[in-house]
Amino acid sequence: VTVTATTDQGAQASMQIELLLYNAQPYLSSSPSFTDAYVHPGEHVVRSVTFINEGYQTLQNAQIQGLTIPWIGFDRSRLIGNVAPGASFNLGIVVSPPEGTAEGIYTDFFTVTADNHPPYTYYIQATVTSSTTGNVQFSVTDSLYDNVEGATVTVQNSSVLTLLSDAKTDVNGSVTFTDLPTGRYNYTVTAPGHNSWMGSFEVRPGDTTPVEVIIENVFVTIEWEVVPIVIEDRYEIKINTTFVADVPAPVVVVEPSFVNLPRLEKDQVFYGEYKVTNHGLIAAEDVTLTPPPSLQNMSFEILGTLPDRLEAMESYTLPFKITWLSDTPSTELQTLAALSADDDPLLSEITGYGGGGGCTTGGSISYKYVICPGSTNERTGAGSAGFSVGTGGCNGGISVGGGGGGGTSRRIQGSGGRVQGHQTCNGCSETHSITGTSQCALPPPPGGSDTGTKGTPGSGECTGSVVYMTSGAYTFDVKEELRVKTSSGDEIGLGLTYRSNRLVQDMDAGGTWKFGTAVNGPFGYNWFSDWFQWVDLDATTGKLIYNLEHRTITFDVGSDGNFLPRNDLGLIARKTATGYEIEKRGGETRLFNPQGKLVVVRNRQGRERSVNYDTNGFPASITDEDGREVLTFTTDANGHITGVTDLYGRSFEYQYMPSGDLWKIIDQRDPSNPITLYTFGDYSAEHGLQQKTVPGGYTYTITYNENNVVASITDPDLYVKNFYYDWKNGSSYTSDSDGNIREITYDETGRVLSDSRNGVPVKRIVYTYNNRAGLKVPKTRTTLNEAGYQTIETLDEFRHVTVKTDPEGNKTYYTYTDEGWLRSETDPLGDTTFYTYYTDGKLETVTDALGHITRYTYTPDGEVDTVTNEADPNDGTDDFIVKDNDYDALGNLVRVTEPGGRITTFEYDTLDRLTATIDAEGVRTEYGYDLHDHRTIMTVKTAQGDSVTTYDYDTAGRVTKITDPENHVTRLTYDFKGRITSTMDHDGLVTLMGYDHRGNLVYRENGQAVFDGNGNPTYDPATGLPVVTLAGNPVKYEYDNRNRKIKEIYPDNTPLDDTDNPATTYGYEAPTGCGCSGSQGSEPSRITDPEGNVTERGYDKLGRLTMVTQYIADDANSIPKYETDYGYDAAGNLTSITDADGNATTFSYDALNRLVQQTQPPRVSQGETAGKTEIYAWNP
Repeated sequence: VTVTATTDQGAQASMQIELLLYNAQPYLSSSPSFTDAYVHPGEHVVRSVTFINEGYQTLQNAQIQGLTIPWIGFDRSRLIGNVAPGASFNLGIVVSPPEGTAEGIYTDFFTVTADNHPPYTYYIQATVTSSTTGNVQFSVTDSLYDNVEGATVTVQNSSVLTLLSDAKTDVNGSVTFTDLPTGRYNYTVTAPGHNSWMGSFEVRPGDTTPVEVIIENVFVTIEWEVVPIVIEDRYEIKINTTFVADVPAPVVVVEPSFVNLPRLEKDQVFYGEYKVTNHGLIAAEDVTLTPPPSLQNMSFEILGTLPDRLEAMESYTLPFKITWLSDTPSTELQTLAALSADDDPLLSEITGYGGGGGCTTGGSISYKYVICPGSTNERTGAGSAGFSVGTGGCNGGISVGGGGGGGTSRRIQGSGGRVQGHQTCNGCSETHSITGTSQCALPPPPGGSDTGTKGTPGSGECTGSVVYMTSGAYTFDVKEELRVKTSSGDEIGLGLTYRSNRLVQDMDAGGTWKFGTAVNGPFGYNWFSDWFQWVDLDATTGKLIYNLEHRTITFDVGSDGNFLPRNDLGLIARKTATGYEIEKRGGETRLFNPQGKLVVVRNRQGRERSVNYDTNGFPASITDEDGREVLTFTTDANGHITGVTDLYGRSFEYQYMPSGDLWKIIDQRDPSNPITLYTFGDYSAEHGLQQKTVPGGYTYTITYNENNVVASITDPDLYVKNFYYDWKNGSSYTSDSDGNIREITYDETGRVLSDSRNGVPVKRIVYTYNNRAGLKVPKTRTTLNEAGYQTIETLDEFRHVTVKTDPEGNKTYYTYTDEGWLRSETDPLGDTTFYTYYTDGKLETVTDALGHITRYTYTPDGEVDTVTNEADPNDGTDDFIVKDNDYDALGNLVRVTEPGGRITTFEYDTLDRLTATIDAEGVRTEYGYDLHDHRTIMTVKTAQGDSVTTYDYDTAGRVTKITDPENHVTRLTYDFKGRITSTMDHDGLVTLMGYDHRGNLVYRENGQAVFDGNGNPTYDPATGLPVVTLAGNPVKYEYDNRNRKIKEIYPDNTPLDDTDNPATTYGYEAPTGCGCSGSQGSEPSRITDPEGNVTERGYDKLGRLTMVTQYIADDANSIPKYETDYGYDAAGNLTSITDADGNATTFSYDALNRLVQQTQPPRVSQGETAGKTEIYAWNP
């Protein structure tokens, strides 16, 4: 729609308005979303719930069905009738257990059904108790998130003022008051060195109320003098004025906190570095690294170790290596929020269901510290820092690594462009709250610096499936269980991908895709493997057709008879004396025999892996560059692979239906206990997979339209997602059982142009094009987020980003080599980093913005050998080897030598699994595995003795039991998506967790496990959850339709009525009059606590925190109390923090974004008349 405004003087202006119209339909919601009740036997309570039709169509013939507990009922008829849009109906839930009802927790549910709405399920939990008292448990932490020991907590009944008691917190900052009469209470918390805090809570019968309190630190001040001392590998601090130094705890931060992978093909490697910085002013002790577990699509390796101690303001650079394992490229699995300059437009098909490859994996660094050691107020604390890597989230832009490379493991003294005590730079909010969406909720894997890629506990991946909404293709990946390491350090494995349909050309003029017929390959119809790609020669046109699992790529014939290159995809095809070859620009080359079958995969270093066939042309084996048969195959009369055995004798079995469709995949690695991993129960006549059962016994059902285009998917919870396509108008959308709608639009090549959720556009992408040889090649890509802020990227003919302009107008420039490897990167401040490569694509040097050169050398097999900081003629330094690696014949890292002679060694078994590490202090850590490559035991050997931790797993490979060195047992259960549903500690304390269909955590509740006569916990066979007693303390969470948490509800003495419960609410709109933006992600802009106190946050266009204002509630209004503003430079460094009085602390950085100066204003309240300045000098 175009709106035009004119004036009498002839001036005219027009504006276009984009309207997105959807079919009206009802949408049912409830308040509260969950009901719980506490009631005595022989009595009754009524809890009210309101159901609202929030849709735009009348809910027709609504009625209530269900309930199995006879003493739970309703106060009205089950027949509701029609409910108009915006209308509601109330339902009273009557809970009346008769005398003699056993005390305990009872759970039931009912559904609201309608003719035009999916069934809406509502859950009820009733706790039958005879108690007239309850408990309250306080957890007290300070503003540094440390537990506060010795805090005095005083509680007083609001009605009976003489009912007063106090107690002190223990070492964990906790204290519990038991057997308090029910009612409302006030409390006060005081502690030395902290400000006091007051609040209120409610005691409920038979329940324990959790109260979490954060009290502000009043830091100790010390007068001290700095004497400049020059020591090798230490920095000097020049103090210009006498000052008082704060003494906070250490604050360890990992940067980047999230690594978003670039496009990686199968077996390609991405190298990067984490920078671990202690921003605090005291040392972090006992630093322990827990690396991320590997997932089905990628393996993760840490290539160095952390010191046991991080000094104040010290940084450490930790290199890592990620190997992409999936046949599907990494960027194809990214969501729209992570679309990059794809090699193929159809690789920007958007994830519409599940999360197969878009999962993230995360690790952590834990540490301890001592404040004021040796003094009378000495105390200890602990902390941790998390980090993650994945294929979704934000646009990763350009990443360094090219065709290989490595990382330097070097120490840098001083702060690396961040400020001690703050984690707010680059938009990181200081909020520490539960996240709205649970992705692959995993228990922490065992600690230690694991350089292996197999057998990491907790590596149960979120094995979802993907529907590509542009073409309607259903895909499902089966990870590579068998992987054999080669002499180059890479691994060879066999992974499978199912795809219901395959495109053979772009959309035609009528708005229709052209689909190919089902392909009967080595694993049956529509199952593909990267090892069995093939090419066809069109006998009529002479064109070469390259067959991938998702589409075909056609190479036209030029006037000279040669195939024309596909520059848009970076591919070159050639006819050779032995068949055909296809070379990827800057990457590998694939050779095909005259029959079109893949026979050789050759990487940039010239190493070849071969696919061998028997006399019938059936797959026989795969050999590595050393000629070893690493995988051998058995086949049936149809050429289908029935078994695969690796070099070490481990096997998998494949069974087929008479139709030629794959039926079962069976893990035979333990012949005495074979495990059926997957069962594919049925296929359509066009070989569309209609039912699959995945590890754990969970079954999914898929239906299709014509051409195996997905129509619906039903998950194991009977939650349905429907898919609809309007290809003529370039649109597809989904609707689920909860009424949520997601729509995408795309062009004729499949490039996604917009993404909307429930009618709200969350992202739009606008392209401009160059026309090259009849192909529309993107020239620029402009991405607009929900707030309308745009990021503009200029692309070269190979779709590399050459200029990126962020929403604040900051420009970053990139150049590339002829092979497509990153040559230089110039940040918005004009500082440039340069990269050079060896001819095989491995990183040779990195020259930073100050001219410092880091050089990498490699072993003959291509592993990183040494990392050297080269001599700098400007400061007279010599070459300094910061890392020296040694490897065994199979490329396993066996020895790392670091500056000062620190040596870490690694040992492996015959299956190339890490079996031991020996650190520089001589501490030996050993690992053991079962036949399924699960790490089952970890033993740490020290002079004080052995510490043993063991792990148990379920058939899906998820950790279910952890036994620590103290013989304390932790147990875990999961749902079908791999989310943790319960944890049980060694004392039998159980935490139950529930999720909605979108994966959001909606409640968390504690209870005590019920044990049998043998001392084993009991489990409910229907739910798989532990049987518990004395459950209570439910904390509930509500979310908006973008999965952002909007409310956190705490329990009170009316558990079935949440309307008056204490709660924290979260808003996401921009604060009034701040000149800033609201939240652009999951971090809220407004937080209101149960006492009515409000915290507002403002952000800039890049999502960085720019202001924080706190209000304290009183009876009349809200009074501003604190205000803080934050400033940044174009490179994203925090440059200023300004308080409510206009006092500013400023920060300056060098060309490497390292902090070089910090200036603080005088603190007049403490008698200061002058500020202080700290100068940081850096060791080259």
